[in-house]
Amino acid sequence: MANIASGYLSISMKGKEAATELGNSIEESGLFGYGGDVDIEAGDDELNVGFSCAWNGDDCWNWIDEQLSESSTLGDPCKEALRNAQIDGYTYEHGCQHRDRVHKAAGESKLKREQASIPDDIATALKIANAFSLNPEETRVVSGGTVTLLSKSQSEDNEHESIYSFSIACGYSMELTMSVNDSTLSSEEIEYSIAEIELEDWDPEEDDEDYDETSMFKEIVDDIVADFDAIYQ
Repeated sequence: MANIASGYLSISMKGKEAATELGNSIEESGLFGYGGDVDIEAGDDELNVGFSCAWNGDDCWNWIDEQLSESSTLGDPCKEALRNAQIDGYTYEHGCQHRDRVHKAAGESKLKREQASIPDDIATALKIANAFSLNPEETRVVSGGTVTLLSKSQSEDNEHESIYSFSIACGYSMELTMSVNDSTLSSEEIEYSIAEIELEDWDPEEDDEDYDETSMFKEIVDDIVADFDAIYQ
């Protein structure tokens, strides 16, 4: 059995009949309900679809592109409505650090696809979210929750390092204290070390996995960066 990715589609298209036809075709394709039933809401001006798919969104996006092409089997009014529609969508799978997104402006005939590069370390994720610039007790809202800087101080052992304490609530909760080389905050790779970490549902004395190997940590990192353009190629 393939990995299951979750996804969402928002299609702004005129006409409830066209939206209903497209929704029925999405369900009948069998591509959008790999992990369960597809959730479809058709309105007068939009079609919203919550779905699951195998591996990633590629097969679903290929199907949408086919419906936008001359080989589409949709009725002519539905095809015209789809081609004039704006489309936004994404898929993700936390365990595989997969995330992608698609977009089509009204009148375009093909989806624009972007694949995300999800960082595997917390320092890079916090940098992408611009969390190191927060003031103590200040909170930044990210796609999956919040990041709060609890405190910041200069290291007593190294004048070039700062000590940051963060509270993160993104699906799961995590609190960590980390030492960061200040001069590397503007570079691609941040030099840092974790002094303390508390991760929900993880016990360092009982669990075999390190914190950064757990599904909880991977979900937190994804939730921090998911809405930032910097991760997409």
